[in-house]
Amino acid sequence: MTKQPKQRLTHYTFSTASVWYANGTAVDIVKIEGGPAYKHFMHSVTAECRLDVPENDWGQQKLGVMSFQDYLPTWATAKPVNPNADAITWMIKGLKAATEAYAEEPMTAVRISIPFTISRGSSFDSTMRTAVESLGLDYMGARLGSTAITSIYDLEGECDLNIYPTPDHKTTVDDPERIYLAIDYSRAGISAFLVSEECSVTEIVRKFYNTSLGADANFAGMRNQLSRSLEDLTRRPFDDLGYTYPSELSELLLLDNLGSTYPSKISELVLLGESADNVMLHEILEEVLGRDYTALKAASDKRADVHLPIFAGSRAVAMQVQAHQEYISTRVWDEQRRDWMDKDVSEKQHKRWWS
Repeated sequence: MTKQPKQRLTHYTFSTASVWYANGTAVDIVKIEGGPAYKHFMHSVTAECRLDVPENDWGQQKLGVMSFQDYLPTWATAKPVNPNADAITWMIKGLKAATEAYAEEPMTAVRISIPFTISRGSSFDSTMRTAVESLGLDYMGARLGSTAITSIYDLEGECDLNIYPTPDHKTTVDDPERIYLAIDYSRAGISAFLVSEECSVTEIVRKFYNTSLGADANFAGMRNQLSRSLEDLTRRPFDDLGYTYPSELSELLLLDNLGSTYPSKISELVLLGESADNVMLHEILEEVLGRDYTALKAASDKRADVHLPIFAGSRAVAMQVQAHQEYISTRVWDEQRRDWMDKDVSEKQHKRWWS
C-alpha cells in the first residue's frame, strides 16, 4: 500500500473499514456499532421511498441563503454545517482512528460502500461529504455495495472492445450478459437488487428496500411479506419497462419478442451483510429460486470463504480505490490533450496516436 492510504467504509446500523493492498491482499480493520443518532439518520435515509432522487435540502439551496461557512476551508470550520453530519462524523472518526492505528499512516481520503442507491448531490451524499471533509479528508463518493462487488467476486465479463480491428487482430468471443441477485441483509432491513452485468458494466434491473423486514424483526406475516417481495423481485421475464412493442413492429423487424431484453435465468447469487446466513432468508430463497438454489448457494458460499459478507462492500471499494491510485501513479496529465498519458510511453509514441 502506498503512503497516505485511503479509507474504505461500509455504512448501515454499523460501519466497517477495510484496506486493499497493491499486491492483491486485503485486511478487514474494524466493525463499529453506530450510536442512536447514527442509526436514526441511516434509518431515515433507507426508509425514504425515493432514495435515488436528490432532495431540496440544505445542500440544494440557492446561493443567497447558503451559509458563508460552506465556502471556508475545512480547517476553518468548527463543525459541519449540516446537522445530520454530526452523527456520521463520530463514526468516521472511529473508523479513521482504527485504520490509521493499523496502517501507521495518516488517512487522506474516504470512499464509502452503501446498501442502497443514491444520486450525487442528494441529501445523503451531501451529508457524507460534509462529515468527511470536516475531518480534513477527501470524499471520493459512495458506491452501491451490491454492484461494487463484481470486481472482487469475479463477476466482471470480458468483451473485445476493439471496434476497428486490424486484419491481424485476434478477435475474442464476448462473455454473455448475465443476471445476478444481490441481497444485503442485516438487523436494519433488507436491500435486494436484480442486476444485469455485461462487459464489466452493471445495470440495476429491479430493486427492493424494506427497513421493517430486518433479521431482528419478528411480527405476524413477516415471512410471507419477505417471500412475496423476493418473488416479485425475481419474477420472469426480467423486464421492468412494462412495455411490449406493437405486433406489427415485431413482424417488421422479424423479432418475436422485443419486450424481453435480459437473460431469462439468474446466474449468480450475491449475499452481503451481517445476516447473510440467516436461516429464514435461505429457506425463502430456496422456495423462490427452486432447483437453481443449490448451485447458486454453493458458489455464494465459496466467495464468502474468501470475502466475508459483512466486509465485502468495504473491500470492493477498497479495491477500486487501489486500482485508481495505481492508474494515476503511472500516468501524467497532459493539458494539451486533456487526457492522462502513460509516463513510460515517450512523447513520440503519444503523438503517433494523436496525429
